[in-house]
Amino acid sequence: ETPTSDPTETPTSDPTEVPTSDPTLEQYVKPTSLPTVKPTSEPSATTLEPVFELMDIVSMTGLHTTLQYPSFPVLLSDKVTISMWIRTTQTSQVYLMSIGRTSSNINYEFILRMAPDGTINFWDYSTSTTGKFGFSFSPNSVEAVNTGVLTHIAFVKDGTNGYYYVNGVASGTTTSTHAFSYKQEDFYLGGDIRDNNDFLEGDLAFVEVFKSSLSAMEIFMVYENGLQHQNSL
Repeated sequence: ETPTSDPTETPTSDPTEVPTSDPTLEQYVKPTSLPTVKPTSEPSATTLEPVFELMDIVSMTGLHTTLQYPSFPVLLSDKVTISMWIRTTQTSQVYLMSIGRTSSNINYEFILRMAPDGTINFWDYSTSTTGKFGFSFSPNSVEAVNTGVLTHIAFVKDGTNGYYYVNGVASGTTTSTHAFSYKQEDFYLGGDIRDNNDFLEGDLAFVEVFKSSLSAMEIFMVYENGLQHQNSL
């Protein structure tokens, strides 16, 4: 008699999924559980290991609220990838992520920002380099992300070249005059802590920072991992 089940059938669940929570969140944050999902076929095992993960959905009120992580892994590399999901309908400027930026510190900093038209841009700066500025706040991504639905955005820095992605698809490029490394402190999500403005009103989720320049295929894999949990977000 022929068996009705196929012993070679691949299980639909991923036994490597590990739930994570972040104990450093401030009291005003109301996280929703979001499991960590690792790709099942990584082109490079080390490439897709982030140095920072926020595996929760975080509702931001837009009223002087940010997430602060005083200590951050060293990014002594000119290869960095930022990935996050956001949901907002704001039509004002928003600081989504920054490092090395406080009221008393402006050196070795970067900013990932949403412009009033909903497009994304990246900027960095160092007082220790002639010229000081690296990436400027233009050009921006092609697609806007302030659509009111959960949207994946990514920025890949590869030396002096920058690449924007929206929902796993390439959305423009930018270039820099310098390839800076960055500090390992004063890491913020959701607002400009230095000037006390440009706060996010909406949701942040599945935030990751990689100490490498992910390829277009790897960005799409990160995007697909987030799609698996749309109902949880």
